[in-house]
Amino acid sequence: MLPAGPAKEELLTYTTAAVPHEAGHILIGRMAGLPVRALDHFVIRGPNDEMLPGDFATVGVAPMSSAAVAMTPKPVVLAFAFFCAGGLAGNLVAKVPAEDCALQKDRTDLALVTTASLEEVAERVVPRIKEELDRFQRLREAIKSSYEALISDPGLSPGRHPILTGYQLDAIVPQNKTSFPEFFQ
Repeated sequence: MLPAGPAKEELLTYTTAAVPHEAGHILIGRMAGLPVRALDHFVIRGPNDEMLPGDFATVGVAPMSSAAVAMTPKPVVLAFAFFCAGGLAGNLVAKVPAEDCALQKDRTDLALVTTASLEEVAERVVPRIKEELDRFQRLREAIKSSYEALISDPGLSPGRHPILTGYQLDAIVPQNKTSFPEFFQ
């Protein structure tokens, strides 16, 4: 059962935007060959012990600096750019506005690898999500279901909790290991 009152409404609003966003990141990252290993959620408790919306964390790989990007093969850089824009593309496909805080992080990550805007790259990614609409919808359902099960626990402690494991992700969208095998060692 979800928390009651304003906290419940805030969590549902947040989930409505976050679920297609995370599904877009996961789908595009895995299809592009970047390792996406899991999806976690940070549980936050408010001053009255109410559950507040926390961040989702797609567990994968990312360049740590512009120096690392300079040494990375161009196809891997492009795959990372598509992964960054996958969140916004997921929101666009779902016709659900994205949360500003999620977009800001994606813009920061994208700026490491390109000067193109998040919106420009997302428009390039939208057709790829539409081609895999069934997997995208299955990811959305799995994320939403797992998230609701997680937050229904009234005794849930603050901190990082798994939403979907690599095995669960593999059942929906297998990890493409052919594009960049050196990232899987």
